[in-house]
Amino acid sequence: MSNQDVSKSMFMRMFVAIASAGVLAGSGIAWDTMGPRDLRSQEIRAVTHNGFRAEVTRCVRQTDSIDCHLSFTNNSSKRRETFCLLTAGDSRAVDDLGNIYRSTDVALGAGDPSTNFVRGVRVPHRASIEGRVRFPKMSANASLFLMLRVKAKFSGDEYEFSFRGIKFVDQHTMGVRAEQLSVRNVRIGTARSAVLADLGPPAKTRRGHDDVMGMGQWEELHYPGLLVLVILPEEGVLEKRPMKPYVASITISTGNWSTPAGLQVGSSLADVRQALGSPVADEPDEQGRQRYRYETARFDGRVVFTFVDDRVVEISIEEDWT
Repeated sequence: MSNQDVSKSMFMRMFVAIASAGVLAGSGIAWDTMGPRDLRSQEIRAVTHNGFRAEVTRCVRQTDSIDCHLSFTNNSSKRRETFCLLTAGDSRAVDDLGNIYRSTDVALGAGDPSTNFVRGVRVPHRASIEGRVRFPKMSANASLFLMLRVKAKFSGDEYEFSFRGIKFVDQHTMGVRAEQLSVRNVRIGTARSAVLADLGPPAKTRRGHDDVMGMGQWEELHYPGLLVLVILPEEGVLEKRPMKPYVASITISTGNWSTPAGLQVGSSLADVRQALGSPVADEPDEQGRQRYRYETARFDGRVVFTFVDDRVVEISIEEDWT
């Protein structure tokens, strides 16, 4: 048998397996006339049912498993709040080699993972919550999920969200790269003296001391359209206490400043997604403005983009002291 015949045989078995698993059932897809290239080219990362939106933000390859992270948003016009539930064994996936997987554990929000189910997580109207579904014993040669099906319940009503063409990312490359998070030469961890050398003296400063979070002495350096927070944590709070104050957060509020990725106040929502991909969370702030939250790759922190009319009005880069 030629290599081409072996390839055709393998893909035929794959699509029979997909069909028998019910992954394509009821989707309106003529699976028997499609090939793997068709499914690869038709990425579907976000699905909405009755106002409840689910988006795959990333599928991260661990040592021998894949963790798929999703953002669930309550846009329902009938429910001002809802309660989200995930059950461990309800989700299915098919990789690009034809292997079929079943989820083994799930997590929602800040809760612990469960091999049974997680429930009762409140999601107010227009708010989002992050969920995680794990698929074990992944093939080391697979590169994406051709099909991913996740079941979730919202206040007792069950919905099935079907996604396609979700590529895997490796754990060590996950998150926003540190070099994308600087303003000129200032980034998280930069010494206070280096900030002054790069940006010059601030227009004004404000100082204080934090006893609650453990940040210790803090100082705000105010520049036009830019706020830099430097801290010197108390001894014993960090494993290795810094000898000098360093940058813990950067907030950009005007178009005078930009990141190496070219993002600044005034950039579009599409610009942000093109530069950084899908966010970890898409959620409103206290004023109802849309926010994208991304994780950072080289330190425990996040970057948040705030939008008004799909345009960036604020960028916040911060170390996580929650």
